[in-house]
Amino acid sequence: MKSQVLSNTVLNSAPNMARTNVLAPSPEDCVEPVKNDLQPPTRFAFIDGLRGIAALSVVFFHLYLMTKLNHPAALTAIPDLLCTVVSHGDRGVQVFFTLSGFVIAHSLRKMTTRGEALIFMVKRFLRLCPAYWLVLCAVFFGAQVMGRAGLNTTLHKLTPGDLLASMFYCQYLVHANPVLGPAWTLCMEMSFYLFMSGLAILCAFSKNLATRKAVTTVILFAIAMLQIPHIATTGWSLFAAGYLCYTKITDGKFSNLFFVLVASILGVAVVFSNLSALVGVLTAVLIYATHRCGMMNKFLAQPVFQYLGTISYSLYLVNMNVCALTTKLADKFAHQNPVLNCLWFGATILLCIVSAHVLYKFVEGPSHRFSKQFLLGREQRI
Repeated sequence: MKSQVLSNTVLNSAPNMARTNVLAPSPEDCVEPVKNDLQPPTRFAFIDGLRGIAALSVVFFHLYLMTKLNHPAALTAIPDLLCTVVSHGDRGVQVFFTLSGFVIAHSLRKMTTRGEALIFMVKRFLRLCPAYWLVLCAVFFGAQVMGRAGLNTTLHKLTPGDLLASMFYCQYLVHANPVLGPAWTLCMEMSFYLFMSGLAILCAFSKNLATRKAVTTVILFAIAMLQIPHIATTGWSLFAAGYLCYTKITDGKFSNLFFVLVASILGVAVVFSNLSALVGVLTAVLIYATHRCGMMNKFLAQPVFQYLGTISYSLYLVNMNVCALTTKLADKFAHQNPVLNCLWFGATILLCIVSAHVLYKFVEGPSHRFSKQFLLGREQRI
């Protein structure tokens, strides 16, 4: 049977916004009979929707975590089963890792020069950094003000050096105190982007695009296999699972390595009861199965999922601190009243979404549009 590949069908279901992802570039979507020359990127509706669900699951997790720390009495208003479910919402991070590998493969699919790889990385920084830096500065200076006002916060001990390290995603490399807790995932993803860009530059020795893709696939597969024992602390195996999933969908050379990697990660997940590995690799399997069913542009294409996918990066950046702030206030005003606490939970989630919307509209969205126009058409000259 002929393999299927992605088509350029565009969904315009998230009104007034260009749909974005958490970290990875904008991909195109869907399924049609074999055609190895993919069109310029548009969107993957299913990927965007899945990203939105993952972001929302992280919000629920942080709300649960902050409530447990700051206002534990409120948890009595929540059924035990629901608490158990949301306590695993951080597994949305593993979904992000797999999705990032998939869309990075799409973004790098036609790069033929070293200049294109360099421009790609510069655009990544232009796309991601403004919103990230704004949130970092808001948290840093807000913590300083709260600390001097005598409010109980450990963040007031942060130094300008900590802020600078976080701004360039190297806080863990230089053992600085992180300004933004969830940023550890951004550091990991940024390192993956740097690695893939560097690999694209090295593979530019060959003028044959298929050869470059094959070399990249084999190298990434080898690294992923070596990283499987450390899958709980690094996302590289899941990045690779997403990347190889795209390779399999587009029928690239050595594409069956996707199944080898999936089987290996599944084995580790089952033997060692590693839920993070299981969620990540099942995400890759779900993407592949959705493609095979011809539903990449139909599943999760509803406006609500597309909207959440649009603001997912901004939502990821702001949600933890919003949850921390509101749960501290809830401890003073809601006490153990179950009705008030349920209303407080709903208001917190809404505030997270509104904050993310504002950040997207005024910072992330404009920086995304600017990055798409940056040095447009000049890559071939470098």
